[in-house]
Amino acid sequence: MRVEVVLRYIGVVMLFIAMFMLLSAGISYVSGVDSAFYPLLLSSLLTALLGAFPLIFVGPCTQITNKEGFCIVVGAWLVACVVSMFPYLIWGGEFTLVNAWFESVSGLTTTGSTVLNDVEALPRGLQFWRFSTTWIGGMGVVMFALVVLPSMGRSKMMLS
Repeated sequence: MRVEVVLRYIGVVMLFIAMFMLLSAGISYVSGVDSAFYPLLLSSLLTALLGAFPLIFVGPCTQITNKEGFCIVVGAWLVACVVSMFPYLIWGGEFTLVNAWFESVSGLTTTGSTVLNDVEALPRGLQFWRFSTTWIGGMGVVMFALVVLPSMGRSKMMLS
């Protein structure tokens, strides 16, 4: 297994997440530069920087093995959960390390559960980020169902 290929694709996922963090910072900016603007902007820059490293140092690859594909899926999900905590942790408020982990995992698994007493009390940018993690998680489930499951040969799936 080529670890560098796995890291490259995980980097692509991190850049995708950083784009949504930046979009959330834009929502925060439009809402009058609320208290979530700088945490979202900083989180976006940090995530983009971490995601860009594998893309800079590892060349593109056209073929990946099944083992690499599974490692990419698991690694990307775990790394996405970790970097999705950044805006919550930097913003502070009710978010401890455990609460931020719970919010990011519940978003990316599309459960939508929360540890917050009043979700609507969050700044608009952080609310958008919370909703974005749920959307990203839902797209991950759809992509898993359309791409990974058919490649395992156990089911035939078509998008109709």
